[in-house]
Amino acid sequence: MSLPFDTQPVDGIYGIVYPVPVKGPLTFELTVPDNGLYTIRVITYNGTLMKSTTRKFFSGYVSFQMNLSDLASAIYLLQVSNGRFVKTFKIIKK
Repeated sequence: MSLPFDTQPVDGIYGIVYPVPVKGPLTFELTVPDNGLYTIRVITYNGTLMKSTTRKFFSGYVSFQMNLSDLASAIYLLQVSNGRFVKTFKIIKK
């Protein structure tokens, strides 16, 4: 899958996370619409917050990793948000 990272979105957060399933570090490749702080949350299907971190991004393409090796094997939801937009990914942790 190839994403056009040469444009800055104005209507949301776009991108991919990989590898899925994941055992350790998960890579995020995103395009974000605004400069500022973004919160990344790992949530169980019943709504329990497992991890949360905040990062400063500049609009456009961003790439970063989050280590998930300390989480139990399960299906999780990952949310990336900046208070204006939210992008949710579903991942499988092995």
